[in-house]
Amino acid sequence: MLKGMRHLQHLHMAQNEVRGDLTCCPSDEPNCLDHVKTLDLKDNHLTGQLPECLLNLPEIGILDFRRNSLSGDFPSKIPHNPYMMVLDVRQQSGSGMVGKLPDFTPLENLALIGLSENNFFGDFPALPCKLEAIHLSDNQLEGSIHSSVDCLRKVWIFDAGGNQLTGPLPDSLTSQPYLQLLNVSFNRLNGVIPDTWKASNIKMLSLNSNEFTGSIPTAIGKLNRLSMFNVSSNHLSGTLDNFVQEMTFNNFVQFDFSHNLISGPIPENLSKLAALDFFVFPGPDRIMDGSYNMLDGDLPQSILDKAEKLSESSLEFSLNFQGNSINCPDAQTASQLRAKIPQLTSWTCKDSETLRTIGGSPIPEEVSLQMEQVKEMQKSVQRAASQTDREQDSTIRGPTASSDIQAAHVLSVEAEQLTSPVQNNSSSNIGAILGGLFGGVAAMAIVAGVA
Repeated sequence: MLKGMRHLQHLHMAQNEVRGDLTCCPSDEPNCLDHVKTLDLKDNHLTGQLPECLLNLPEIGILDFRRNSLSGDFPSKIPHNPYMMVLDVRQQSGSGMVGKLPDFTPLENLALIGLSENNFFGDFPALPCKLEAIHLSDNQLEGSIHSSVDCLRKVWIFDAGGNQLTGPLPDSLTSQPYLQLLNVSFNRLNGVIPDTWKASNIKMLSLNSNEFTGSIPTAIGKLNRLSMFNVSSNHLSGTLDNFVQEMTFNNFVQFDFSHNLISGPIPENLSKLAALDFFVFPGPDRIMDGSYNMLDGDLPQSILDKAEKLSESSLEFSLNFQGNSINCPDAQTASQLRAKIPQLTSWTCKDSETLRTIGGSPIPEEVSLQMEQVKEMQKSVQRAASQTDREQDSTIRGPTASSDIQAAHVLSVEAEQLTSPVQNNSSSNIGAILGGLFGGVAAMAIVAGVA
């Protein structure tokens, strides 16, 4: 196809019916691509492996092969190339590309790397410092996030959700001045979420479905551009009081802290969230989800008042405190809820020492099961903490064969035995969700919270 086109610089053939394997120059014209700067062949039907020779082109700056059917291993060695700015092989159909990823630091001026939705495995790769968009989601990467991320200064998208990553969330990611999207959901990251957040431009923060412990950092509440915050399905504990006191309410339109160990009463100030504000428009679907925690006390009347107004509007809205032990409202309030917001009457509540629904009916079996899982998770966290304390005490007294790693492993194994519900915001939907920050009005839906 490229024979006789040795002066070609830019090839744009996206969204066509180009088929077959990717190849380089024929033997009788070995330098046919030496002047190529752009190869844009996304949205075609290309198959086979990504040839190493394409990465070795002397002037190549953009390689975009998104949404094809490439397979096989990624080239094992990346050559030094000061011109490469975009390398994108996301969303290969079929089995996708596989294998371990190489060291990408020789691409010193790379701005975008796209490897999402393939089957790459092995360690998180070393990345160059000038990256602005990192797409590594929905693979099988494992181990900790590589220390090379500490040198990032211009990144605005960091998407590594849907892998098998472990270890802590690096502090360096919380201090990126241009960062707008951080997604590390659906991994096995652990430890305490850093409380040093200085990413003042962040709009979407997805930490859900990991193994984080400790409390929700108060510093996150001060991020005044944050619109969507999902920290559900972790092992977080403590109360919401300090976090809510520091929270900037104007932009929080989605706040999901469900399936944790958060305790104490629901703060009255949560009613000030933009998620509950009828006048925030346009915006994405509104979500406040605190289901399946250990919350107690009264359900604030101010939240109920906001929910009633939203239920009368055309805005899509989800409010969910199912699976907690909040106090049952008095008969008059329960009657008003049945008339105005009937979906809320299926929520669990505590009447003296008895759990029932707000509407007075028995708790559904599925809800009871998930509440038991929360209790089991609490026991697992307590056992892991006790084991860590014992081992620290043993370390003071003398050498021991155990370690903190073993305690963390105990917690991880026990948590895996619990059936964790699938979250709405899967890592593969992150791009669409981010787009929803600027639109998305639909019908009102207050969920009952039965999984």
